[in-house]
Amino acid sequence: MLSSNVVLAVSFALSAVGVHAWGGISESCWDFKLQQDLPNHDQLFSATCQRIDGSLSYETIGLNDCFGNNEGWMQCGWSDFGQSCYACYLTGSTLNCACKRSDGSLSQPRVDLNS
Repeated sequence: MLSSNVVLAVSFALSAVGVHAWGGISESCWDFKLQQDLPNHDQLFSATCQRIDGSLSYETIGLNDCFGNNEGWMQCGWSDFGQSCYACYLTGSTLNCACKRSDGSLSQPRVDLNS
């Protein structure tokens, strides 16, 4: 369920710029990149996407606006996960991070942006 929530959040963010990603992000987008925005403690997810009208665009969304850290899990509906999740990277369409729990321990959640 967590993965579906994250996919919905990313899909909503992309739909705001005219990209259809309901079937999974790889349906309409490719060339995924993840960059760290240090001053804002954010992770920027970028991709080349095909818009609904068929045109191509390069889109970037801040993942802090999509989800947050809930006891070591990336959860949709929260914000500012970049304050306590770091060392994020992509493996294909899977987002991997290290996230702190309130007791200081780390979890390593993975979210497949296509599922």
